[in-house]
Amino acid sequence: MFMAAASKEISKLTARFSDPLRERRYHEYALSFYSRKDRYMLYAAVAVYILYGFLDLLTLTNATFMILTVRIFCALGAFLIIRFSMTKMGRQYFQELAGMLMLVAGLSIALMIWMEGNIDTPPYYVGLIVVAMVSTGLIRLTVPRTLFVLLTVFTAFCLATWQMPVDVGRIAATFFIFSSFMLAGVSNYLLEMSRRHEFIKHEERLRLHEQLEQMVADAKSSLKRKSAILNILTHVFRTPLHQIIGYAQILEQESLGKQQHPEYVEYSEHIHSAGQNLLRLVQRLMKHGRLEAGTIRFTPERVSANELVECAMSGVSQKATDKKVHIAYERSNISVQADASLIEDALFEIIENAVEATPEGSSVNIRVEKTNSHVMFYVEDEGPGIDNEQLEQIRNSMEMTEEFLSVSEKLSLGVTLAEKIIALHKGELDMRRTGDTGTIVEIRLPLKQSGTDQEDRSEEPSEPEEPQRVSA
Repeated sequence: MFMAAASKEISKLTARFSDPLRERRYHEYALSFYSRKDRYMLYAAVAVYILYGFLDLLTLTNATFMILTVRIFCALGAFLIIRFSMTKMGRQYFQELAGMLMLVAGLSIALMIWMEGNIDTPPYYVGLIVVAMVSTGLIRLTVPRTLFVLLTVFTAFCLATWQMPVDVGRIAATFFIFSSFMLAGVSNYLLEMSRRHEFIKHEERLRLHEQLEQMVADAKSSLKRKSAILNILTHVFRTPLHQIIGYAQILEQESLGKQQHPEYVEYSEHIHSAGQNLLRLVQRLMKHGRLEAGTIRFTPERVSANELVECAMSGVSQKATDKKVHIAYERSNISVQADASLIEDALFEIIENAVEATPEGSSVNIRVEKTNSHVMFYVEDEGPGIDNEQLEQIRNSMEMTEEFLSVSEKLSLGVTLAEKIIALHKGELDMRRTGDTGTIVEIRLPLKQSGTDQEDRSEEPSEPEEPQRVSA
């Protein structure tokens, strides 16, 4: 389909685009392929043309002086044409200048044949074949220009040999030149059609590239608008939420006097709890939007892994106590280069999900390990576990589904937020099921963040200490 549509845009007779503007763009495209090397090769071709003068000295018998004079003047003219093609105007009309160069070479050789009156000594028709080859292959003249040069030169050759006797040498030379010119014209036509088809593909690639760039720009603009709207909404929600939470806390604590009905205290507790959960969700959405927009501040520093885990555990300790879930953490002497506040948030999300997924009376185990290049945080719960087919969908989606609500109503958003924070640190987050029940989350952080000059200094004391266990 593409080649058929492209063929309709190119004239099969002249191998030119029907649209003049497109033809002009094609010439600009073709000129981009010409370089100094091409002109150096033209210089070399003119040098070979001059060297044939030594063959003239050895073989010419009738018009040696005139032929050498023609050769020298044509060579000087060719050098001037090539030199002019290096100027700004010359580059614009390179095709015309190159066609003129080939025409001068072909006509001069035909003139030499006429002045010498001999077609075999020296064999000038070989030079005409070289002119056809250079016109087709090296200079890449367009089809009309190539046909004009070849027909003009062949006509000049026929006129130069018109008065010569018809013998085997003349017949053979005429046949060789005619067949060479015909093959040169056909090959030039096929190559030109191929180059124009390639130009059409080039334009299509440019068009697709521009569309892709526009799509990327639209996506970035959409992301900025979405982040701006999200930030506005979160700021709008936070003020009334703080008021709701504050008033609910006053009612819950009966700060203004005893409630007449005990149910009011219970209702106040529910309002207070729901308000805190909603405020936490708004804060998560705000941070998620800032991470997606790349506007969050990232300041990595050397920090103790114990400090990161214990700060995250402190935010979940009350929930774990209420649910009678035991959080076990084995302290270690490991440090990592990271943004402490962001990693604390990521660990908090993972630990909170683990506590919510763990049944009452069970435990959540946390440990930290270190390799030559990474620090690994492991959070393992004893919950019902998640199917491996669902894990990837949970990690990459903010959408809630009924299957995930049975584990945690905040699981998808929490894991997504944690993974974005880990990705900001050039780390990885991996979730997998352990046996029939339970899920283990592994966070891998590089020891040193790229682009920082801080050294990897561990916080090991002078004397090794026994590992301590922290429980919540």
